[in-house]
Amino acid sequence: MNKQDDKVLKFTLRLIKKTWANILNIRSIIKTNEKYLFVLSIIITIFLKFYFNLPKMFFIFIFQYFVWKAIFKIIKEDAISLKYKGLSKLFDNKVKVIEAREGIYKLNSFVSLNQVKKRIDDIEHYLNRKIIDISRDTKNYKLISVETISAKEKAVNMLSKTYLLEDYITKIKKEHEEIFFLAGMNDKGKILKFDLMKLTHTFIAGMQGGGKSNLLNVMIQTLMYFNDNIFYIMCDFKGGVELSQYEKFKNTILIDKLKDLEKIVDKITEEMDERYKMLRNNKIKKIKQYNDLNKKNPMPYIVFIIDEMSDIKLSLNSESLESKLTIILNKGRACGIIGILATQRPGSKQVSTDIRDRTGTKISARIVDTNTQVMAGIKGTESLKDGEFMMKFIETLYRFKAFFIDDINHNKVYEILSKKLEGGKNVDIFIKAKKE
Repeated sequence: MNKQDDKVLKFTLRLIKKTWANILNIRSIIKTNEKYLFVLSIIITIFLKFYFNLPKMFFIFIFQYFVWKAIFKIIKEDAISLKYKGLSKLFDNKVKVIEAREGIYKLNSFVSLNQVKKRIDDIEHYLNRKIIDISRDTKNYKLISVETISAKEKAVNMLSKTYLLEDYITKIKKEHEEIFFLAGMNDKGKILKFDLMKLTHTFIAGMQGGGKSNLLNVMIQTLMYFNDNIFYIMCDFKGGVELSQYEKFKNTILIDKLKDLEKIVDKITEEMDERYKMLRNNKIKKIKQYNDLNKKNPMPYIVFIIDEMSDIKLSLNSESLESKLTIILNKGRACGIIGILATQRPGSKQVSTDIRDRTGTKISARIVDTNTQVMAGIKGTESLKDGEFMMKFIETLYRFKAFFIDDINHNKVYEILSKKLEGGKNVDIFIKAKKE
């Protein structure tokens, strides 16, 4: 038997098999719109039989409906199988896609269900869709149903959830970053982990109610949880309402008055100059190099956080203060001084353009006004929902849902931090003071 005869035989056997299956499943036809075609086929057959006085055997013509249905089904299956032949190759052609509609794929499989499940990652990569369920047909053990959602549907699904920080933070291990912290979950369901030193200074903007304060607390608590060698300077000019909970922790000072900010900025500037002298004396350029050489007495990183940058404009010496902050942002990173600056109003009248331009990372919650979006550094944030953010670092753009922090009385992460940081020994932030 040649190859052509073999193909004809296989097609004939498939046709007989599917035709017989169509006859046995006549009830399923009655439940669908196909019943109209089936009834029309019967009417045409009866009309031809009696009008032309054809023999009774002509009633077999009714079955042409089942035959044609089987033919079309074979053609469709072959077309789909050809379209998804790459998936078949994953299983050495022992699996074929015979149906694909509305995110559900029917597989004719000669391998076990467990073997298919083992290749979920490969199947998702090939289909570019997220698999949410794989199950075997109860009537036909060779058929496997794969239910999926698109990347867009997956993104919406992932961002619509609420992710409690306490459910994730204890499962994450600190990696090799200098200043390690978590932000949230991206639209692909991956936890966003960053190194604050690589991000450089960070500028957070967003309208009231968008979740800016929650994100700020997520960053602070994950920084404290994963890192020991950091001194925090927190500025909250609304009476310390937002950040006062951290005031009692070691290595942390809270500033709630603008006049105190002016003093601390001067001290940070002096500290920065002193650190640069130490780096030059050791013939190195970065704090990490210094700490690698002085592991017993490392130089602490300084993270200064300003909750509402626009309040600085209220200072009588706002221009001088902004000028000094600009210098710190310009030079501070190499010697371990990093800023996290947040505001509801990122416009040039509220926040100095020089300061905004020196923050390498921009994070924005929902902002409706397009001009304000430009000031915040990220366009297209008007559709973000509460708790959602877009983050831009160099040319990379992330969209994510920030981890959620519960009320302080029910915050397990805060409880862990309290035990770890309350009443502990403080690091020496100012080298100059330590020398004296």
